[in-house]
Amino acid sequence: MQTYKYSRFNLIVQETKEKVLLYNTYSLRWRRFNKSDFERMVDQQAIHQAWLSEYIIKDGFMVPSELDEIQRLKDDVNTFWEDYDTLDLSIFVTMACNYRCVYCFEKDHLCNTEYMTTETADDIINFIKRRYAEHQFKNKLHIKWFGGEPLLNMPIIRYISKELRSNNIDFVARMYTNGRLLTKEVAQELKDLGVTGQVIIPIDGLASTYAKLKQCSESDFHAVIQNIKAAEDILNIIVHINVSEASKADTEALYKYLREEIGLKCKIHFIGISALNGTEKIMRQALIKIIYTA
Repeated sequence: MQTYKYSRFNLIVQETKEKVLLYNTYSLRWRRFNKSDFERMVDQQAIHQAWLSEYIIKDGFMVPSELDEIQRLKDDVNTFWEDYDTLDLSIFVTMACNYRCVYCFEKDHLCNTEYMTTETADDIINFIKRRYAEHQFKNKLHIKWFGGEPLLNMPIIRYISKELRSNNIDFVARMYTNGRLLTKEVAQELKDLGVTGQVIIPIDGLASTYAKLKQCSESDFHAVIQNIKAAEDILNIIVHINVSEASKADTEALYKYLREEIGLKCKIHFIGISALNGTEKIMRQALIKIIYTA
């Protein structure tokens, strides 16, 4: 009879005297277990299938005893690369930021000194060159410039972009930025550097709400709006109006202000956001830990 073992991809998200909430980072499934069942799953090296509910196996909380889970993951990654026609990369050029948005999942990790170096940039460029040599992707490379605030490290964006072009690697770049440093001149340079995809700029309410949620000044709000106005004919800008409990009262007035008073022509999307609760924050930190230690 088939036997099963506790998956190494299980994470304990919440634990009480009676219940344990597990998340499996391979299957991306959540399940709440009785404490006694959880302890049995963890303690025994091999459990017969007859004891296990079907969902425990299907959702990957228990896996066949003979399964090498790490090799399975490696096989999945290799299959993904073989079948994929585009290389997509999110490149974090800095963890520094000029804002401290209260809802940002990175806010506890932002600093003023952590910038990508040219040595790391060279590693990324060499990685891209190897991937293209190995897989011969049919489509252009897709890059998303991210941070922190990516425009704080324009030299590295400039460096990587020019090095890729000098190696005849064509790409389309996107960016997520708060827009504070996005002057018309910077916008034109970004376009020249291949940022022809979406440039997402979040707005969290009118000036006072914006300043409170982003922990900046009201003058920053007005500067960002003017930057968007100056750059929208150069870049493919999409404004995200972030709607939360703290900003929802501003939503209608903000939209009218951007469209009617400022006269923005770019796309405007409404995005619902909420502060991370304890469980979600633990989950996010756990996943980040797995990603960076794998």
